[in-house]
Amino acid sequence: KKNPYATRLAYDTINNSIWYHTLAGVRCYSIDEKKIFYEGHNPGNLTVFQLTERILFAIDSNKLWYYNVSYFLLYSLDLKTLKESFEAEIIISSPRAVHTTANHDVWISSWNTPCILYSISHKTIDSTFFKHYHDKSALSGNITNIYMDKEVNSWFCSTEGISIFNLQK
Repeated sequence: KKNPYATRLAYDTINNSIWYHTLAGVRCYSIDEKKIFYEGHNPGNLTVFQLTERILFAIDSNKLWYYNVSYFLLYSLDLKTLKESFEAEIIISSPRAVHTTANHDVWISSWNTPCILYSISHKTIDSTFFKHYHDKSALSGNITNIYMDKEVNSWFCSTEGISIFNLQK
């Protein structure tokens, strides 16, 4: 069945694949195999393809991170082993997108509340990072995109402009 509507494209360097979201769920196009993996073609029986709820996702160097918007649950999929793991319950109002950084953090942005930081290494959730009283606060917590440059600076695009953050500095 054709489904031309695709959003949230992410390139998987490990499997040479493109992950994307459609109205019918998450898809993965294997460039090498020239095949699309989805609920109807899921030889690994991956949960990410079986979810009918709204899913947000992003890829870091070796994992696909996906957030089930309906149940507020964050999962990871190891792109080398294809092992899925539950990570955390993160309740956020009107989630917009999931972002990952080279610092191995997951950010979940919202349409109407400040962005949430999930530290992968510490397994902690920080909902205060974008509060005005936080000493490292950005201009706004209403984040639309996050970019990490080669010096490991996080560039936060928000409704108020761009803020730059470096954990080491």
